[in-house]
Amino acid sequence: FAALVMIAVACGDDDGGGSSDSVLSKAIAGAVIADPSGDPATTEDQAQCMANTFIDTIGDDGLVELGVTLEAVEGGMQLEDVGLSDEQMQSYIDASLECIDVESLLTEGLVNDGMSEKDASCIADNLDPDLMSEFAGVDPSSNPDLTNEILDVMADCDVSEFG
Repeated sequence: FAALVMIAVACGDDDGGGSSDSVLSKAIAGAVIADPSGDPATTEDQAQCMANTFIDTIGDDGLVELGVTLEAVEGGMQLEDVGLSDEQMQSYIDASLECIDVESLLTEGLVNDGMSEKDASCIADNLDPDLMSEFAGVDPSSNPDLTNEILDVMADCDVSEFG
């Protein structure tokens, strides 16, 4: 279950958005690509879009307040180190969903976890993107609404188990 939700954090369309010329934005994008815990399918354009979205969501004053500097990013600062409020994190996740093709990324992740392409595509096509955004990064077993949504979609797709 966790793979279904964790992939959603990184998910939309490669428009690049925001402050693509800033050195900080390029450093953040580089950190997204270099992060070994990140999704290897994230392209440079997607990473740049996510970096721009982060900067646009937090704003220049917010970045200073949170200590997000070029030096900190180049020193290995990770998103979880930043100390975003729940509202800031949700705004960032919602905006980042515009950077990556959620269905393709989810399908690829599920196939990599041992699910058939057909079953993975069915699940990715049928999971509610709003619910995935709302609970991105949350362990599905800790949230009955998310668990029930996943189980319902698996049943609708005739997927009883995988992995």
